[in-house]
Amino acid sequence: MFSDGEPLLGSEMMWGAAMHSVNAVAMRRGWNHGKYVHKMVAVERLAAEYADNGLIDGFLTARRQLHPNFDKGFLSDVQLQNARQVVERFVVRMLEIFGTGS
Repeated sequence: MFSDGEPLLGSEMMWGAAMHSVNAVAMRRGWNHGKYVHKMVAVERLAAEYADNGLIDGFLTARRQLHPNFDKGFLSDVQLQNARQVVERFVVRMLEIFGTGS
């Protein structure tokens, strides 16, 4: 979406990727994941388990920057690029965690 000149849609798709990666790990572990607060608790549990506060930063960046950017388009190009990198690392890490089957 970003390369097609659609930064707002790209922002929301990245939020979706972050959210669904949390859902996947939470579901595998039998954790609640239906509400935003459940997702945050899951991310906090994983951050503690893996000693990785980057998980919290990544999820919060997706939730507080990319998700609202879809609606309001308030991020500058530099802010958007930085947020994208943070959230991409988060999603990759979550997929790694999911892949371990833990």
